[in-house]
Amino acid sequence: MTQARTSAHLPLRLVLIAPFVGLVFLAVAAVGSLSFRNGQIAVHQVAETLHDQISDRLTEHLRSYLDRSHLANQTSSNFLRQHPGNPTAITQFFWRQLQVFPALNTIYYGTSAGEQFSARRERGGGYSIGIRQAATNWQYRRYRVRLNGQISQLFNTDPKFDPRRRPWYQ
Repeated sequence: MTQARTSAHLPLRLVLIAPFVGLVFLAVAAVGSLSFRNGQIAVHQVAETLHDQISDRLTEHLRSYLDRSHLANQTSSNFLRQHPGNPTAITQFFWRQLQVFPALNTIYYGTSAGEQFSARRERGGGYSIGIRQAATNWQYRRYRVRLNGQISQLFNTDPKFDPRRRPWYQ
């Protein structure tokens, strides 16, 4: 009897509206939860796609850079086989290689006799050519280069430099 009396005291409006309000809240919570979860999945998929695209672009950029370096090395090797022991031709060729391959900063070649020939893109702009051979009394000499690739002036010497002690020669 207490139950009948308790339910008799509840207003009919509350008894009819409460289940609907509960169902609405339950539906809103379910939709919100599903939307949140689907949003997480969508963000994860977009992030994964973006990661894959970035990785692919980096791989392509690296491959392109390494291919250019390999091509510069191969053309230099071919040139050196055709013009051994001609420092003017070698340094001019290296200077031209820097024009063709703007990503390269320095190209050099060392021999077992201790000779070295190089061309370098300088930080402040311009180019320089380095030579070490018997004609330079085995001193490493660096020269500035004119716009046409001709040597203009000596600006650095190093009597102790020996390319055979450098890590790239080993």
